[in-house]
Amino acid sequence: FVWSQSYFLLEREDGRVGINRGFPFARLAAPYRSSDVVADDLSDADRERLVQSHRILSRSAVLAREPGLRSEGLRGAALYYDAQVDDARLTLAVARAAHEAGATLVSHARVTGFTRAASDGAVSGVRVVDAKTGAEIEVAARLVLSATGPWTDELRQLLDPAAAPRLRPTKGVHIQLRRLSVGNRGAITLRSPIDQRVMFVLPWGEYTYVGTTDTDYPAEPELAEADRDDIDYLVKSLNAIFPGANATRADIVSSWTGVRPLVSPSDAEADLTASQTSREHEIWREAGGPMFVAGGKLTTYRVMAADAADAAVKILRREHHLEVRKFDTAPLPLPGTPPGDWSAFKRKAVADGVRAGLRASTAEHLASKYGSDVERVLALVGEERGLGEAVVEGHPEIWAEVVHAVRAEMALTVEDVLRRRLHLFYDAADGAVPVASLVARRMAAEVGLGWGEEEIYRQVQEYTRAVERTRQALAARPGA
Repeated sequence: FVWSQSYFLLEREDGRVGINRGFPFARLAAPYRSSDVVADDLSDADRERLVQSHRILSRSAVLAREPGLRSEGLRGAALYYDAQVDDARLTLAVARAAHEAGATLVSHARVTGFTRAASDGAVSGVRVVDAKTGAEIEVAARLVLSATGPWTDELRQLLDPAAAPRLRPTKGVHIQLRRLSVGNRGAITLRSPIDQRVMFVLPWGEYTYVGTTDTDYPAEPELAEADRDDIDYLVKSLNAIFPGANATRADIVSSWTGVRPLVSPSDAEADLTASQTSREHEIWREAGGPMFVAGGKLTTYRVMAADAADAAVKILRREHHLEVRKFDTAPLPLPGTPPGDWSAFKRKAVADGVRAGLRASTAEHLASKYGSDVERVLALVGEERGLGEAVVEGHPEIWAEVVHAVRAEMALTVEDVLRRRLHLFYDAADGAVPVASLVARRMAAEVGLGWGEEEIYRQVQEYTRAVERTRQALAARPGA
């Protein structure tokens, strides 16, 4: 997690000053908790320092810090600190932590049905298909717990095809531009002038992320992509706040889309918009015994997991008479967390990288991305000097990261590597398609994958199509 300065914009609203009503601004009165994971890792001194840093800035002070902001109507801003995290790598770290704690992980697999006990028809497990080989197996379980996000209703309908939906899926889109073209220095929380939705302009290295949209999305989650209306909304909102950016589709490097598994509002709340729908999570059981958790959001994932695990423990104790103990994972660091002082660790890691022949900027990238695992990546460079070369010229990712992704991070496809491990899918304007074949061949050389020429070709084609799908909405409108 990286701490960064952020601002709530204060603007005229019917002659009054508004502070993005509905946002948890009141939290600033207490030690700020961007998420339980971050706050619990802070010392008392750090918390005190951050609390003292929260303050209201005058209009002139805001423009001195963010000169690219629209000045018209600006009254000031609330300065606060928040945390940034690479969500893909956080997900991977959680999976690794589960593996190291004894869990069995299976990626690229799909649940196709439930098995039931002959005696009473209760659910006794699931049928799982290996997406790579087509092989199907049955997995027995005393309790099946689904944390399948936007696929929750699809799974429920495997139990009962007539099951009414429990979710209200909504689509969220972000666009990524070069930070210099936008002109923001910090993170900005604002309201879109189009519909008054809260949105964000966020710095990430040399890039700026702008998002997000919030629209109902009833289709298959895996097919969700940005459309032209999404892109237009974000570009117009950005230009209204940073008029000097004058952004167009041509300035967008990439976009990405997610589907929120929001729990459907009650009948009394049926008129709520997508943005007004609660982000709280719910836990319930379906007929036959399987348990589901849905709703929530990334910043509450540990709370959701703890609630679901506690509920599962109670069921196993009560219905199966198992001596299952609760376990508090809150104080456990995620894999890759270096011991001791972070700044000292980073200085040493960068020095080690430079001694291995890497640029200081590349070594800093590796230290920040891998934490204590950077030693394993640098060891690969020591074994083969060519692994210290950049995968794509002008970007910090090196070939050792490709090898590390396969050997230590469960990457099984080219898309796994370039999209979910290295992020060149998003950071390279061409999606790193020109190097996809080289990446596939390097992966094929690793023990266990067993790829021949046909599979290498298929991997490259699948990756190319994935990049093309996300870039379609970035093309200029006909006649524009």
